[in-house]
Amino acid sequence: MERKIQKNKLLRMAIILIIIVLIFIIGAITMKKAGIIQMSENKIQELRKAEIETDIQNIIDTTKQEIMETQGREATLTDLKEKLREQGYDLNETTGEVKYNEHYVKINSDLTIASIEEIITKAECKIANVNGDELETVITIENRYGIEKIITPDVTIEGNGREKVALDRKLANGGMYEIKVKPVGKDIEEQYTILAEKVPNIVVTNKDTTGDGSTKTVEIQYPLTDNVINYYSLDDGATWQEYTGGLNVLEEDNKTIAAKTEAKEEKVKGKLIVGKTGEEIALVVSKSLLTATEKAIMKDNTHYRIAIKDEEYRVHTYVQNEDLVLEQNKAYGDGADVGTASENANSMVIVKVNGNLTINSGVTLTSYGTTYGGPKGMLLYVTGKLQNNGTVTMTARGAKAPGQNVYLWKNENNTYEYIPSVGGSGAAGSQGVTYDNGRTGGTAAAASNRRTAGGGGGGGQGNYNNGTLDGRGGNGSAGTSYSGGSGGGGGSYSIASNAAGNGGAGGNAKVNRPSGGYSVGAGGGAGNPGGAQASLKGSAQAGSNGTGGLLIIYADTFENNSTISANGSAGGSAYRAGGGGSGGGSVNIFCKTNNKTGTITATGGAGGIGTRGGQSANGGAGGTGSVTIGNI
Repeated sequence: MERKIQKNKLLRMAIILIIIVLIFIIGAITMKKAGIIQMSENKIQELRKAEIETDIQNIIDTTKQEIMETQGREATLTDLKEKLREQGYDLNETTGEVKYNEHYVKINSDLTIASIEEIITKAECKIANVNGDELETVITIENRYGIEKIITPDVTIEGNGREKVALDRKLANGGMYEIKVKPVGKDIEEQYTILAEKVPNIVVTNKDTTGDGSTKTVEIQYPLTDNVINYYSLDDGATWQEYTGGLNVLEEDNKTIAAKTEAKEEKVKGKLIVGKTGEEIALVVSKSLLTATEKAIMKDNTHYRIAIKDEEYRVHTYVQNEDLVLEQNKAYGDGADVGTASENANSMVIVKVNGNLTINSGVTLTSYGTTYGGPKGMLLYVTGKLQNNGTVTMTARGAKAPGQNVYLWKNENNTYEYIPSVGGSGAAGSQGVTYDNGRTGGTAAAASNRRTAGGGGGGGQGNYNNGTLDGRGGNGSAGTSYSGGSGGGGGSYSIASNAAGNGGAGGNAKVNRPSGGYSVGAGGGAGNPGGAQASLKGSAQAGSNGTGGLLIIYADTFENNSTISANGSAGGSAYRAGGGGSGGGSVNIFCKTNNKTGTITATGGAGGIGTRGGQSANGGAGGTGSVTIGNI
């Protein structure tokens, strides 16, 4: 009777096992038909790793037990390595990793398993240079078991067991290059198809298809058409559709448009490896910067283009999807966003916090910046409460770049809250009065209507021999939407340089001397970077780096218990003539509830001091920028 019961149990278990296997097979077939067989492969890989982890952990436990029983101490990594060698495992003596069942197992010094990594061939294609439609590529093949050989259409390369091999190849744009890789110890040759291509270009071709600017036509210029399928996405790559022609996109929809090209399946042998040249940047179509930041799909630490009205902005987004408390200084952005000696600034920085943001006392939140200025403004967007107990600043973070109309918000009557492309005018430099005396450079006027202010004029000192040695300060430059104006250089018995436009360099100082024993010195104007000083014996300083920047803040609830600023920088002081200060920036705050305004400034930088008293000239101050607070 007991035997019969046992037989029945075994029969039921066998039936259940058969059913489970059938379900797994049917499920795998179903997933394959749906194009998601990868889920099943991932599960198999997880099971393999779990099995390897169990095997290695058993060896670790056995080693610990044996060492404790025979030597009365805790086992070490050296003991474990010896045990692994005894059992014939392939051990990397340098890294301490164990090769096991086509995986590398890394073990920590405390005998815990750090990681289990499958040993697979990794292939990539990078484009080093472009000559028309010819792309100079570097194809890199890597396998930690070692590479026996690589077979290409033109040559067979012996790997000699090396773990990494790089190939230089010139490929036509869109051309497909097939290679085979034979890893050490494997009988199969893995096949790869390399596709090198330029990235698609997303262009707004018609900015006003309805007459009111609410719809735009977007065309995507794909560099490849043969043997490929071109796709577009309206949700930043979450879903894709085949591209057939221009797209009419409503501002209200706040779509994030991306593009890609894929090789037709029948043209690909083995795994497809794609190398691209150019920068892939999705395009957002919206009616204002604040609306785009609120509603469009934008990812963390990613670059986008935003098309609004008749303008287009490049932005660098940072997204925090929970409450954020800043306990140490934070600068958002990087070197790709700001200007250099030869190039203008590239991007606006957008920081979005989906939650509350608290900036602790003594902590500063700002943007990245260099001697060539900051990004094209910083937008801080907080869906909850912004509580500033520290400092939020774009002081000395004005961008070296031409201005644009920056459309912040579209009102219900279809007017815009915007930063004008051109800010306040720069002030004129002054001219020396008499042989020794000078005049203070002009102070730039205060700005209004969200504008930045212009830079101050440089001080001019000395007027010798009926103007033969005429001291004149350089003129300050006008502000832009992204920067206060730069300051003019100071001039002592000579004519100094004007400040560069578009948030560029401050004016350089210039000096001369009416006789051999004179000490003369003049300061540079503030800017991106500050202008150079000039001296013949007399003391002199360069202009400070920086101009007032653009700062935009939105918070559902706003509470400023400390300081928010976008101030300019000071001109250089000198023995005879000071340089002009740079203009203040533009601070724009939007909120639903304003608990406390606190201290908010966009002050112009001070002019440099002429330290010779009556026989010197001060530089003029940069103008005061604008501070605007509103409810939306």
